Amino acid sequence: MVTRSQEDFARRLRSLYSFWEMEGSGGLHSSEAFAVASGKTEQDEVTGYSRSLSLFVWLFGEEIQETVLFFRKEQLSVITNAENCTSLKNLAKNLTELPKLTFFEFSQESDIETTFQEAVKATFGEINEKCVLGVVRKDPQRGKLYELFDQYINKGPPLETVAINDDIATLLQVKDKEELDRIRTAATVTTTIFNKFLIPRIENVLDEGKKVSHEKLSEQVEEYMFSPEKLNLKVDSNLCDACYPPIIQSGGIYDLKPSAQSDRNILSPDCIVCSIGARYGSYCSNVTRTFLVDPTNERRENYGILLSVVAKAIEQIRPGVKLRTVYEEVLNELKRLKPGLEQHLTKNIGFGTGIEFRDSSLLISPKNEREVKPNMVFNLSVGLQQLNDSIGNYALQVADTVIVVEDNLSILTDKVAKDLKEVTYYLEGEEDEEADREISRQYLDDMNVPQSTSLRRRNRGADEVEENFVEDEEKRKKHQQELAQRKLQEAQQRLSGKNSKDRDSSQPSGAKAADEYTAYKDASLLPPLRPRQIFVDMDAEALIVPINGMAVPFHVATIKNASKSDEGHFTYLRINFHVPVSIGPQNRSNYVAKVPNLEKDFIKELSFRSTSPVNLNECLRKIKELRKRFISREVAEREKESLVEQEALILDKGRVPQLVDVSIRPFAGKGKLNSGILEAHSNGFRYKAKTGFVVDILYRNIKHAFFQEAKSEIIVVLHFHLKHAIMIGGKKTQDVQFYTEVMEGAIKLSNSRRRNFDQEEVEEEQREREMRNKINRAFYRFVKEVENGNAIEFDIPYRELCFSGAPATATLTLVPTLHCIVDLIDWPPFILSLPDVEIACFERVDFSLKSFDIVFIYKNFETEPDVKKCFVRISSIPKEELKSLQSFLDEQDIKYYESRVSLNWTDVLKSIRSDLSGFYEEGGWEFLNPDSSEEGSGDEEEAASSEASYNPSDSESEDDSDEYEPDEEVDTKELEESSGGEAELSSEEEGLDWDEMERRAAEEDKEKRRYPEDERENSQSRKRSRR
Repeated sequence: MVTRSQEDFARRLRSLYSFWEMEGSGGLHSSEAFAVASGKTEQDEVTGYSRSLSLFVWLFGEEIQETVLFFRKEQLSVITNAENCTSLKNLAKNLTELPKLTFFEFSQESDIETTFQEAVKATFGEINEKCVLGVVRKDPQRGKLYELFDQYINKGPPLETVAINDDIATLLQVKDKEELDRIRTAATVTTTIFNKFLIPRIENVLDEGKKVSHEKLSEQVEEYMFSPEKLNLKVDSNLCDACYPPIIQSGGIYDLKPSAQSDRNILSPDCIVCSIGARYGSYCSNVTRTFLVDPTNERRENYGILLSVVAKAIEQIRPGVKLRTVYEEVLNELKRLKPGLEQHLTKNIGFGTGIEFRDSSLLISPKNEREVKPNMVFNLSVGLQQLNDSIGNYALQVADTVIVVEDNLSILTDKVAKDLKEVTYYLEGEEDEEADREISRQYLDDMNVPQSTSLRRRNRGADEVEENFVEDEEKRKKHQQELAQRKLQEAQQRLSGKNSKDRDSSQPSGAKAADEYTAYKDASLLPPLRPRQIFVDMDAEALIVPINGMAVPFHVATIKNASKSDEGHFTYLRINFHVPVSIGPQNRSNYVAKVPNLEKDFIKELSFRSTSPVNLNECLRKIKELRKRFISREVAEREKESLVEQEALILDKGRVPQLVDVSIRPFAGKGKLNSGILEAHSNGFRYKAKTGFVVDILYRNIKHAFFQEAKSEIIVVLHFHLKHAIMIGGKKTQDVQFYTEVMEGAIKLSNSRRRNFDQEEVEEEQREREMRNKINRAFYRFVKEVENGNAIEFDIPYRELCFSGAPATATLTLVPTLHCIVDLIDWPPFILSLPDVEIACFERVDFSLKSFDIVFIYKNFETEPDVKKCFVRISSIPKEELKSLQSFLDEQDIKYYESRVSLNWTDVLKSIRSDLSGFYEEGGWEFLNPDSSEEGSGDEEEAASSEASYNPSDSESEDDSDEYEPDEEVDTKELEESSGGEAELSSEEEGLDWDEMERRAAEEDKEKRRYPEDERENSQSRKRSRR
């Protein structure tokens, strides 16, 4: 049944006649009439590409069998069967300004000849003079009607025929919106099958060493072209088809022509060329990728060159450019990059596509003079064939479906990755350490990762490094000067456009005032009390004390702390309250309870004495318990209020990428209870623990995503650093990590009895490597599936650039990534987001010292209320890493400075924030530059002087005992302290430094979880990864 609307049919028929009337040199323009015909095919018969059938699809929306169309200027005669005639007559209703449509219908095969003769006579009459008829040549079909048509057009004078094949091709070359939409849908089907089936299937075959033939793999791919719903594609499967049987080639035998076929040879782990073309609504798409398995350096180099010439072709294909010029520019680029390689370039680098897969009139070849026009669609296919290296024969090819728009190309199949790191695989088994280092260096090169000076030195000779060292330093110095000017201009523009605001709020958002807490609305609600006795009402969250014979309630929100002491025969209970004495604006954010009116009188402390300690002990216990309960609830509410509301997770109904038996940090349980399944859905991840605990993470809430394999570490990690915090286990967190321990898994591999001596150790190491590689591959496949289907990209730590440093008290192994400096193994993790950094300052840079520090100042230093959150310091970095870190930061466009002393950044930033306009007028951060001026040197000396007298506790010094000492910020540490001994609740007695003890304990726990240094350096485990 014909599905095209009357409006579309009329528009296209009008376009056809307008094209016919245009002046041109083609056969159509010299014809008095032209004709196209379709034959009859059996059910499930595969029909090839036909120029006549293409015109039928373009005009009517689908192929129509057993039909002949005779076009004359004033009339269109249609010869077809009864079924087609009904549909076509509906299209012809109410058509104006078009040629008259006349239908000649036959119902039985025996009527075909009579009907055909009648139609010819009615259309042409008696042909006595020369008549030029345009026909499609070399387009044989079957059926009685087509045989009659073929006999008629070949009967000779006075009827003369001319070929119109190229004219029809020209008519169909420029696509309209409906056609482009169908091609886009076809490209979506192609890319989805490639990413969700073919790539995982090839990886599985290589992983497990299976024997699968090219032909078998092609058949498996083709099944999904006819049933795309198996991959959750929401398209009409009745309109889906294959442009050609998928082509899979490997093992040294390659044919880069579109007509190539998959043979019965087994898939070989060397150079694998795969081509897939899906068709939707009769419109074609295509994509070709080459996968390199354990490639030589030559293959990697040639593939990189291939990508460069592909980029050149994309740059050249523009409206008005001749196709011959495109090919010549690609050829010249190939000669420039590697002379001699041009002889391996394919004879054409693509062709037009649409209803026909290969439009030969739009070949991108050295002889085609046709020009590119907007809305043309090409299969851009660049290949290098008949290549040979030490391994054997190989070929390289990359193809994409592209649409020509006004000023550039729209690549429809770019979701199928083609970067070198995405198509390169390394299989396990090689234990050579130098090979490991070489692969790592190549991998960093592919990722465009800035390498350290030490890495470059290993890649070059010593003489060359020495020769280029000065040049590199000069370039870096010049770039740093440009960065300084740019930073200063950006800051001045930012300052001029910013509204003046008071950054120190007297009443922070999210804090409740003290009068918002009411224990009893009326005195009648007080519980029955014994005279002159303290009572703790757990339900009302209140402390009731006798004052001058009256019961006076205090809500727990007003209580700061309490303590008990024994002196002689008496027991004393002292209760301290929150008061506004000595509370500056900088400290007010540290309280849950806020005081609304500072002009009233406040009770600071109450003391009670008793000869019997029983009730006082009980009251102290209840105060502590009540305060702990209250603070816990308040902290949870405050954290929930600060959360940003997230959209709902959309769950996919079909198969989704998932990881099983992964644990989560922050911990959701202990041991196996912390294990669960991580799934990737349409707009986010869902983690389901075995206890039923669920965590949802939306893609749009992920600021940084990291994937770190287990090499010398004992865990494989997926880490997400979020834009907005979420709640896990009742606590707010911005870092969520999913991991699997590889050491435990290695032990589970074998249940056999252990044997003695070296053989047992060898087998255990082998089991560990196998399990480590298996888990690494599982995580890697999950990452690639997520990246292919969603707008999220994982950062991979660059281990070659790692260095040791102490962001806090413990020394960690810090690893740069594309956008961050991280430590993902220890918990809590360290994440430094480089896009958030304003400047960096290297401190204690002196040749007499073995280490240095680096301070990163965040971009929010102008507005962040807490100045301590405006910077982060990494201490004790070995001096050997100085140049490599400076190079890394320079390539990240981060301005850095050097200083011989450590600065008191709290005081420095406070001074800067007090007069930002003056700070930038005087050159901004250039006071840190020792070469800027003498005045800058004076500033550094002044900073060094303040540092010499600086004590970290000075900025947090306690007031005298006569004044009130405010608590630190209420958080989980306070909850832990509130459940400790009595000394913890004392406001004047100094106990142990619990924070210091916790830090030391955490440091010891971290050291126990990490490998020793020698194990980390000597581990020879390899991974199979796509680099």
